[in-house]
Amino acid sequence: MLHASSPGDMEQKENIDILAWQRFRSAQEEAARFGFLQHKIAKLTAAKKFLHHFNMFEDRFKESKTILELGGGSCWAAHLVKLHCPDATVIGSDVAQAAVSSRHIWEPVIGVAIDDAFACTSYEIPMADASVDLVFCFEAAHHFGRHGRTFRELARVVKKGGRVLYLDEPTCPKMFYKLIHMRNNQREDDVPEDILLVNQLLALARDAGFDADVKYVPHTIERGEAATLYYAALRRLPWLAPYVPCTADFIMTRR
Repeated sequence: MLHASSPGDMEQKENIDILAWQRFRSAQEEAARFGFLQHKIAKLTAAKKFLHHFNMFEDRFKESKTILELGGGSCWAAHLVKLHCPDATVIGSDVAQAAVSSRHIWEPVIGVAIDDAFACTSYEIPMADASVDLVFCFEAAHHFGRHGRTFRELARVVKKGGRVLYLDEPTCPKMFYKLIHMRNNQREDDVPEDILLVNQLLALARDAGFDADVKYVPHTIERGEAATLYYAALRRLPWLAPYVPCTADFIMTRR
């Protein structure tokens, strides 16, 4: 988790955060066994939101020859990328093998098949050095437990000049972290939810060999009534985004 005063402190928390991976794996495997109809409906609803972010970075996707989705669950977003980037080699991944194995449900729905998929953590990716042009996550990086080690692994597999995109991630200033963390984890399921602290995450990315920046995205797509009102107000006052809870895209370029 990113509630720490320095990148060094965050590294020390990795042994605690690995427990989140174990809980997340169990939840994902249960979801993969659950009725696929409900799963499809939920993800197709989220597709509108993903495509909003994809469109902002479409040029970066389309110029990439090899694209990896990290933490993709059943890899529905990877299928959408393949649909829009048919000439690219698109690979999906998730920490849960059961989730990855269910990826074929999207082939008749979206009309394409991704090129490959495998189960892995964010910090142990079974790909060769400098073999990937672009890595993306969609609403997944806040589940990662070992951010420092993840960026070092991404620096290994991403080519020089290649990019890592963390899309639609929840962020907040450190002063709000405990309150937002508690609110976001008052759910019936057992999936742990974290919130990314922007400065700490950017520092880890830069230490690992990336040029890193953040773009706050206070969109109102597929939000509840209260959240829609909040983000509609924030869109009118975008200068407030770094100082309050807001969703954001992280853009990292390999040096």
